[in-house]
Amino acid sequence: MRKILFIYPRLGYMDAQRSKPAPPLGILAAVSFLKDTYEIIILDQRLFASDDSFYAKLYNVLQNQPLYAGLSVYSGGMIKFALEISRYIKEQSSVPVVWGGIHPSLLPEQTLENQYIDYVIQGEGELTLPEFSDRLVQYGQNMPPVRGVWIKKQGKIAYGGDRDLIDLQAAPVIPYDLVDFNNYVQYYNGHKYAYYQASRGCPRHCRYCYNHVFNKGKFRAKSADKIISEIKTLAERYASFTGIFFVDDNIFAMGKDYVMNLGKGLGELGLRWAVQGSDIIALKDYTESDFKRLETCGLTRLTIGVESASKKMRTLIGKQGSPADIEQIMARLSGTKILIWCSYIISLPGETLDDLRASIKLIFRLQHINPNVRNSPFYMYIPFSGTPLYEQYKDVFPGPESLEEWGQVGWEREHTNSFADYLKDTHFFQSLFLTSLLDDDKVSDFSKNKLLVFLAKCYRPVARWRLKNLFFKFNIELSMFKKFFPDIF
Repeated sequence: MRKILFIYPRLGYMDAQRSKPAPPLGILAAVSFLKDTYEIIILDQRLFASDDSFYAKLYNVLQNQPLYAGLSVYSGGMIKFALEISRYIKEQSSVPVVWGGIHPSLLPEQTLENQYIDYVIQGEGELTLPEFSDRLVQYGQNMPPVRGVWIKKQGKIAYGGDRDLIDLQAAPVIPYDLVDFNNYVQYYNGHKYAYYQASRGCPRHCRYCYNHVFNKGKFRAKSADKIISEIKTLAERYASFTGIFFVDDNIFAMGKDYVMNLGKGLGELGLRWAVQGSDIIALKDYTESDFKRLETCGLTRLTIGVESASKKMRTLIGKQGSPADIEQIMARLSGTKILIWCSYIISLPGETLDDLRASIKLIFRLQHINPNVRNSPFYMYIPFSGTPLYEQYKDVFPGPESLEEWGQVGWEREHTNSFADYLKDTHFFQSLFLTSLLDDDKVSDFSKNKLLVFLAKCYRPVARWRLKNLFFKFNIELSMFKKFFPDIF
């Protein structure tokens, strides 16, 4: 049985804020139809104590000449690590390098222009990888076109054509047996959670979102019965978790009846559950008693994409709902202990300091309405290629022109774009990021380190004062933070 190597590179900031890394769900899903005919080897760079140990293991795997090495890559700092790995593979072997994931799917041609990359799998890999792997065995580099695959031949780039999206109801169970499951069980708010994906895409049409391109603007979900069945099997196989973390972009958009039935099933399994994606429009259908019922069924956390409190910015990005709607939802949730995470984006085209202040005021209003509200740090807007907002402003900000440049940008990095003049000051942005990171109790939600939790609690009044007044002079604590957490900035 031929071996195929899959690699998940380090991420940077997202690694630093978690007790354990998130599982490589993209790789596991992509190989679900492949694992019965090929021997799958998965190397997760985040699990190695050092780069030396990771590259020693990679070297040993390459000696067995796997059919190819596939890397899953997201836009931002992850690209830097993926490029280093790809270059090493090319220097040490003749194994073809294949990139997949969100970033190469959005920019396949620019990705293939890099000398260390041979193929790009665009979009979902479940149906593409088996055909691509079989063709590579049969024909080698001279394979005929494969739908969903970009190929580089004699310096020319060619595409095999689009492939239909997979029917999630017919998709196999995620093959967690290919990795050590316990390496990815995360601590959150006193409990251990396993990751699960129930849907893909989003029915909303926010103008900055990658779903316009990657999921072709379509929204799909498994049935509630299928979800409960798969999670029940997972719980029977692994006893190391007591909660499920849904990584979906917007599972609440499936509708109230769907979510309430799902909650009922999860409650019967005795599991806690947290939701990564939800939006105000979907949540407006829920009453206070509905939220209390979901809490009884085990719901512990919601994440809501607020993005901005500025009417001008919300119109620009096509964000439905208003700050008043958001405040109303927070009030309905205040009778529960459900944590609510609100995400925010800055450095949008035409954004001013007054727009930022509007979002800061909303943060403090929401925390007053509901003490269980948490805010994300202020993240930089990433101009994803092919999205409506990018297309509108690509002449003003065309985006990075190479993979190396893309490796320098990201949600948490000041180099991402230059739309907002006030963010050209690196010290200002990094101080804004730090204070919005530490202005509430989120550190204690994620960390079991009592010293770290204590220090964050002591600093919180300072962070809140600095954030409220945007006063970042004499910010000695920023220098200390950068010293102890160099991966973040």
